[in-house]
Amino acid sequence: MCDWWEGWHVAGARLVCEAQGWPPALATALAALVVCVLVVWAVRRRATGLEVLGAVCAAISAGLLAFAAGLPVLQPEGPPPPGGRITVLIDASESVRRTGPGDLERARAVLAERLQEVTEDLPEGATWEGLVRGFGATTRVIAGSGPAGDLPEGVRAAELGQEAGESNLAAAIDAALDDITGGPGAGMIVMLSDGLQTRGDAAEAAKRAAKIGVPLHTIGTGSNQPALGLLSYDIGPDQAIGRPATLRTTVQGGGVLNWGINGAAQSPRDIKDAGAPRGVHLPVAFRERGLNFIDLSFDAGTGTASTAHAYTLVRGPARVLVYGDAPWVEQADKARFLIERKRPRDEVDQGIYDAVVIDALEPKDFAANMPEKLFETAAGGTGLFLVNGPLRGSKEDMQRLADWEGTVVGEVLPVNSDPALYIREPPKRDLLIIIDTSGSMGAYMDVAKTAANKVIDAVRPQDSLTIVSFSSGAAVAFSAPRMPANEVQRARREVAKLNATGGTNITPAIDRARQLKGNNCALFIIGDGGYPPGQIQGRPICFTTAIGVANLTLPGIDATWGEQLPIRSASQLGKIEFKAFAPEPREEFWQDGPVKVIPADEGSRFEMQRPVAGIALSYPRPESSDLSIMSDPPRAPALAFRRDPKVRSLMTGVFLGVVPAGLPGGSDGWASTVLDELVGWDNPERFDIDLTLDGEDVQVRITPLGDGPIPAQIGVSFLMPDGSSTGLSMRGPDDFGAFVGTGRISLSNATTRGIMTLDGGDRDVQAIPVRFPARAETSSRPGSAQERFGFGVDDVLLSELRALTGGVDLSDAKPDVRRGSVVLSPVLIWPWLAGLAALLFAASLFCGGVRR
Repeated sequence: MCDWWEGWHVAGARLVCEAQGWPPALATALAALVVCVLVVWAVRRRATGLEVLGAVCAAISAGLLAFAAGLPVLQPEGPPPPGGRITVLIDASESVRRTGPGDLERARAVLAERLQEVTEDLPEGATWEGLVRGFGATTRVIAGSGPAGDLPEGVRAAELGQEAGESNLAAAIDAALDDITGGPGAGMIVMLSDGLQTRGDAAEAAKRAAKIGVPLHTIGTGSNQPALGLLSYDIGPDQAIGRPATLRTTVQGGGVLNWGINGAAQSPRDIKDAGAPRGVHLPVAFRERGLNFIDLSFDAGTGTASTAHAYTLVRGPARVLVYGDAPWVEQADKARFLIERKRPRDEVDQGIYDAVVIDALEPKDFAANMPEKLFETAAGGTGLFLVNGPLRGSKEDMQRLADWEGTVVGEVLPVNSDPALYIREPPKRDLLIIIDTSGSMGAYMDVAKTAANKVIDAVRPQDSLTIVSFSSGAAVAFSAPRMPANEVQRARREVAKLNATGGTNITPAIDRARQLKGNNCALFIIGDGGYPPGQIQGRPICFTTAIGVANLTLPGIDATWGEQLPIRSASQLGKIEFKAFAPEPREEFWQDGPVKVIPADEGSRFEMQRPVAGIALSYPRPESSDLSIMSDPPRAPALAFRRDPKVRSLMTGVFLGVVPAGLPGGSDGWASTVLDELVGWDNPERFDIDLTLDGEDVQVRITPLGDGPIPAQIGVSFLMPDGSSTGLSMRGPDDFGAFVGTGRISLSNATTRGIMTLDGGDRDVQAIPVRFPARAETSSRPGSAQERFGFGVDDVLLSELRALTGGVDLSDAKPDVRRGSVVLSPVLIWPWLAGLAALLFAASLFCGGVRR
C-alpha cells in the first residue's frame, strides 16, 4: 500500500518506501480482506452507529498497518545547509610519540599546511568551523571549536598531554561524527595517526562516516622501533597459596628490572639489550590469601621507569596464627584452615595471616609493642581472637582479658570488664514489653499503660523497643530498631490504643521473648496474673521484670535474674526504679564452673555442648554480638564478636574461659565456626576475580563459579584500614555471566591490606583480603601489549579508512571540501503509523462492546 503514495512531497521532503517485494503486498491484501469482512459483518448484523464507528476504526487500523509495512520515511530534499565542521584527530598514544617529538611535529606541520589550503578553498558566505581532538583510549578536545581558519594554528600549538597507553581509532572517529552532526551542516574528518589500534574497530566506524557522507582524510606517522622498557606482563588470574608460580614479562632494551611481592622487594634482575623484545620469567610464591600483587619497574636508562602492578587471586586454606596452647584449634577443618603456632617473643608478620588467636596469654608475655602491632594487623583485615583462659588469682581479681582491655586493643574488643564504664556508658539495649490485654485486665488497663510508659521513659535513642500485646493470641503493637523522639511518641500512641478484650494466652508472647539476646536485653511483662503458670514453657534469657498490676506476683515468670513488682496503683510506679536500668557494680570478676553456656540465638551455629570450667565476667561493649552466654544469672557473655563500625575491616572476638575439650570437630564444629566468623572469606571457590589498578583507578571483573544460579546483581566495595569505604559501580552480568565494575580508591604512602567485600545476594557475602601498593609519586604504566610492541605505520588500515569514505592521503594531496557534504538523514514515519494503528484498534474494541 505504501508504494501507492511513494514520491509524494510533504513539507519539503519526499515519501520513500524502504521495504519492497512481497511482504508489503501481502500486508495490503490482508488489510483489504479485513475491510471486506468488516463491511459484511456491519451489513448482516445491522450494526448500531457505535458499532459502525468501531468497524471503521478497525478498518483504518488495518490500512495503517499495511501502509507501515512498507517502512515509509520522509527523505529531505534540496541541498544541505551551507557551511560545516572539520574535526582534526591527532593520535596521542605512545606508539606515535615514543621516539621523540621530531617525526610527530613534522607530520603536524604538513597537516597544518593542508588545512591552510583547505580553508582557502572554502566557499564564500559559508560558515565553516573546526576543532582539534587528541585521542588514545578516549578522546578529548585540545583546541576548542572556532572558525575553520584557526585550525592550522590550533594543530601546531595544541598540547597532547601525557602519552596514552592505548589507541581507540573507532572512538575517535565516532566522536568526530558527533561533532559534525552537531555542527552547521557538512563536514570532514582529518586524522593524524600510525593506524595502530588496541581497541575498537576503526573500519566499522569509517562505514558509519561513509553512510552520512563524511570523508576521512589521513596522514600517517609513527615510531621506528618498539618501546624501550616494560612491554607486557602476565601472572595468570589465580594462584594457590605457597605453590610456585611464574610471572612472565617482556622487556625491550637493557636495564634493571626491579620487582616485589605485595611491596616486599625481591632481588632485581640486570637485563642485557638483546636488540629485540626479550622475555623474562620470575619465580614467585604467595604467602597469603586474597588479591595479591607483584610490582614491576624497568629502568632502561631513559630517565623514566616503566611501572606496573600485576594482580592475581590467591586461593588456599585460611592461615591462622596461634599463640598459646589452644588445643581446640586442632579441631578446625584441615582443608579450610592452616594452623601455624609461634611463641610470644617470635618476630612474626601478623599481616600475612587471616586470623590471630591468643589463648590464655597476657600482654606482658609479648614484646612491648605487641598490642599496637595487633591493632594495626586487625585494622588491615586480620581477625583477632582472645581466649581468657583459667582463673587468675582470686574471683575478686581482674582477669587476663582485662589486661588486654587496658591496651590499645581494648578499644576494639567486644567486651569490657570495667563495671564503672558499663554503668556510665551502657551499650545499646534491646527492650521488649509484653502487656496483657485480656478481658480480665479491664480494671487494670490504666495502671498497665502507665507501667508501659514508665519503661518507655527510660528508652534511649540507640535502644530498640518492641511492644507485644496478648489476649487470646499475641500481636506486635509497636517495633523500632532505634528510638529517636518521633518513635518514642509513636510508641506512646500505640500503648494508648490498647484495650482489654478476649481470653488469656501468654504462650505466643513468651515465645517472642525467647528470641531476645542475653545480657544486652531487658524484658518487661505487665499483667494481672490471670493465666495458668503451666502456659509458660521455657524461660527468656534476659533480665526480666514482672509487673503485677493486681498487686500480685506473676505466676510462672522466672525472675531469678530480674525482679517481681506487684503494684495496685499507678502512683506506686513513680517511686519504683527498675533494676534493669540501674545495674549494680560487680565485685567479682569470675564465675566458677561448671558453667553451662547457651546460644544467645536459637539455632545458633555456636552452640557449645559441654560445660565450661569457669567464665571471666564482663560487660558487652557497643556494636558487640554476643553469640553465647551463661545460662544462669548474671548471663554474662561467654563468646562475643565485634566488627568496628568505622573501620569495617576490623573484626575481633573473645572467649571468656577455657574452651572445653571434646567439642565436635570438622567443618561444622565449634572451632571451624569461630574461625569462619573471624576470617570472612569462607567460600574461596565461589567467584573468579580479576583486578586491575591504574594509578588509583580500579577495575574489577567478577565471574560466579559453580552450578548455582548467576546472581541478578553483585555489590563490591573496598574497606581500607583508615576506615574509608569505596563502592564500585557494577554492571552485568554479560554473556559470560561476568560482572564488571569500576571506581577510584585512595592509596596511602605505604603498602596496605584492605578488604574487598563482595555481596552476591542471599547472604552470600565474602570478605576477601586485598593488598594495595603505595601511592606512586609519578604515574607510568606499560599500556597494552599491542601499543607497546607496535611501531611504524599501518598503511593498510589507513588506506582502507580512506577508501571506505572517499578520503585522501594528506601527504600526497589536499582534500576537496565539496566532498564533505552530509547526506540529510531521513525521518522515520512508520513507527508513528504503527502506533496510531494500535490506538485505533483499541478504540474499535471499545466501540464494539468489549467495554461491556
